[in-house]
Parts: sequence; C-alpha cells; structure tokens
Amino acid sequence: MDKNYNPINDIQKKRRLKYGTFALILTAAVIALVVLINAIFGALCIKNTWYVDMTERDLFTPDPNAIKLLEEYRGSEEFNIEFIFCMPEDKLIKNDLCNMVNTMIKRYDEEYDFISVKYIDINRNPQLIDKYLNNTAASPKTTSVIVTNGKNSIVYAIDTFFVSSDANSASYYAINADQKIVSAIMRLSGDTPLAYFVTNHGESVDNTALREIFVDAGYEVKNIDLTTEEIDPAAKMIVINNPKTDFWGADQAVNEIKKIDAILDGSAGLMVFLDETANELPILEDYLAHWGVKFERQSVRDYSSSVPGSDGKVIFAKYTDSGNGATITKSLRESSSPQKPVITNCRPITLLYGDTDETAKYFSENHATRYASSILTTTSDAVSYPLDGEGKESKGAVNVLTLTVQHRLKDNVAQQSFVIAGGTNSFSDSEYINGSSYANKDILYNAMKIIAKKNVPLGIRAKVFSDDSLTITAKEANTWTAVCTLLFPATVAFVGIIVYARRRYK
Repeated sequence: MDKNYNPINDIQKKRRLKYGTFALILTAAVIALVVLINAIFGALCIKNTWYVDMTERDLFTPDPNAIKLLEEYRGSEEFNIEFIFCMPEDKLIKNDLCNMVNTMIKRYDEEYDFISVKYIDINRNPQLIDKYLNNTAASPKTTSVIVTNGKNSIVYAIDTFFVSSDANSASYYAINADQKIVSAIMRLSGDTPLAYFVTNHGESVDNTALREIFVDAGYEVKNIDLTTEEIDPAAKMIVINNPKTDFWGADQAVNEIKKIDAILDGSAGLMVFLDETANELPILEDYLAHWGVKFERQSVRDYSSSVPGSDGKVIFAKYTDSGNGATITKSLRESSSPQKPVITNCRPITLLYGDTDETAKYFSENHATRYASSILTTTSDAVSYPLDGEGKESKGAVNVLTLTVQHRLKDNVAQQSFVIAGGTNSFSDSEYINGSSYANKDILYNAMKIIAKKNVPLGIRAKVFSDDSLTITAKEANTWTAVCTLLFPATVAFVGIIVYARRRYK
C-alpha cells in the first residue's frame, strides 16, 4: 500500500466528479430550456406579429397618414378587405420581400377589423384562388398578393410594394407597402373615377410612373384614341403626356379637340405635359390658349436653384402663395419641413389672363369664366433659351406648372372644370415621386383630390431603407464649397497671425 495514499483525497475527488457532473447536466438543461423557449416564443412572434419596430425609419409601422385615411372604414360591417398570399406562411417568411410585405399587412390587420390576411398554397391547391380572378386577367405567382372585397380583386406582384431606381432593376431602395395597401382598399371601396390617357400622337402612356400614380389614387385608367373612340361622359380626367404629333381639329375627319372640350364643359379635368423636346402643335396649342396657357418655344435653365451637376436642367421649383394654383400646394407649403418640387428639361408657360375677377376671361358661348394661375415657378435667376435658335435669351422667373379653373352654371347647377399644364414630361419620374425628399407626387395627388372630389393616398411616402437623395441646390452647394475652401483656411491663417504677433512682440 502506498505510504502517501490518503482515502480523504478519494472522497474529495468523487465529490468533485459528482458535483461537476451535476453542474454540467444542469448547465446543459438550462441552455436547452432557453433554446426551446426562444424557439417557441420566436415562432409565436412570427405567427402573431409580436415585435417592436426598431428599424431606424419605422419601416413596419403604419404611416400616420394611412391610418387617418382608413378611419372612415373603421367599424364597417358590410365592407371587408382580404389580403391573400399565394404560398403558406411558413414558406413565405423565408422570402425577404414577401415577409416584409406580410409583416406590414399584419400590422394593418391588427389595427382594423375589416382587414384580414389569408394564405393559400397555389402549387397544391390552384383552384382555391379561381373565384378571386373572375374580373382580372392576371395570373398570380406564388409571390403575388391578391386583394379582394369578395366581388372584385386586384393582383399585385410582390415588387410593386417596393421602389427601385430602375424599372428593370431588382435592387430596391424603399418599401411602398403603406401606399399600396391604402390604394387597394380605396380602389375596392367603390369610389373609382375614370381617367383617360390619350394615345395616337406619340404620347408616353404605358408603364409610366404617371399612370401608376393615377392607379394608386384609385382611378380606373384607360387609353383612348380620340380619332376612333368616344369619351365616357362620366370621365373625370383626360391626360395628354408629351405628344409628338398634333391633334385633329375642325378641318379633319374627326375633331379630337371638340371631344376634349365637350368633357371639360362639365366637371372634369385635363392634364397636359409638354417638355422642351415637343414639336410645335398648333391645333392643340391654340385650344390651350383658350384656357389661358401658352407653351413658349424656349428651354429653361436655373443655375442657382438646381441639382448640382445638372447644368441647370434639374430645377427645384418655387411654390406660388396666391391664386387658385396656391390651393394645390397649401398643405405642402405649410408643412414643418416642406419638400421641394422638381422640374426637369422644362419650357416656360405664359398665362394669357389672370385669376381675379378683373383679369379672368369670360366666354359667352358657354357662359363660363376662366381663371388662370401659377402653381410652380422658377427663381428670378432662371434663364430661358430659344429652342429654334431664333430670338434672344431672357432672364427672370417663369411659370412651369399652371392651373386654369372654369366656373359656370349649367341648368342652375354650379360646375367646375380644370386644366393643369406642365412644361415638363419628367414631373412624375420615379426618382422624383418616391422617397421622402420631393413634393411632385403630393402635388399631383392634391390636384386629383380637387378635380375628382375624392380621397387619395396623400402624404403617404415610400419608406427609404437609406435616404441619400440630394436636395441641396447648386447655389447652396457653391456657398458650402466657398465656406469649406475659403473660410476655414482664412480662419486658420487669422489665428496663426495673432499667435505670431503675440510671440513676436511679447
């Protein structure tokens, strides 16, 4: 027997092994329990949308303006909206885009009783969505979202809930789910005014951002060839978007101008956009002159109020603060942080009469009075260059977006019609209507609200994942350049001179 053997050491070793094993088992059990609880709670969070929106820009928190617009439907027993995803939820959450939209819609589902969410596996049960497709030619994919009121349905591709800088790109910089959700509900509520996009003159009509704005505002949008088709008397808006050839008038086989004039003799609106690339269109321009609008054969540059590096072409326009045109921008001007409207490649518009009783124009043939006013102008530093090379350039503020309002009594009923003229074809470009920096979209929505007398998804902006849009003007950029390159070195030199002088003469 080992003389150094001590039975007490064996006892202590056995105790350490016993308690060490117990501690190890207890630690493993606690870790397993924590993992299990986390998995269960995580699954419940996903299923029931239990979470706090801690994203920097509150990406998954319903927009306050959206909540305000949907209040009128709260508590409605006859009006119900169902959002249907075309794949099971357990698969949907593995798709980042679908999961973001699902999360957003669930937040609205929590807020309103008339909204519900449903999941259908169209790979296993394609027949289950047939009843939602009776009034649409769309063919849903597994990533599609169907929105229905039980009678009519809208099918959205998942990418329509997001914003990309390029229509052909799958790289998204913002989520636009709030607006799409509200737009779908408004479209299915039954209040759907009709808007026509005129064709057959080289206009930009299909797959344009302007068209999408009308759809999102709840309009039914159709194309119309005025040489062969008639305008529905119930139409609320006619859009002429940068035509390349002129319209037919009184001397042609079909008078397109007469058809437009007939709809504006009631309560409707006309939007006309002509940029600096548009040809001379004497018949159309002569008609617009009767509405107090003259598109000048000039191109505008505003070097002091434009995006740096754009050679004065991408202009930050100014709001007018008086007249009928100012009513369209009133809510924007009074905002605590007003966004800037952007006009590009534009031509100036001259108003041929005013918007007061003294300066308005009366038309005896239909007993109507028309008032013309500006919505947006350039700064006084803008320069207008002749497009045809003839004439001289001129400097000064010019109108770039205008409004003409017609008031008349017809059968003792007061009627109003409107003509909005823009000296640009880029006012509704996607880079200017999405995000939170520019006011273009809300200006168009305000105009639609006034003309069609309906609610529109006004003030609901896409939530940018990381907003790096540049809203500083060229003049401001030059000022900051001067400050950084001159003021700072001058300050250092001044301090150096003082230090040198004090040491020199100490």
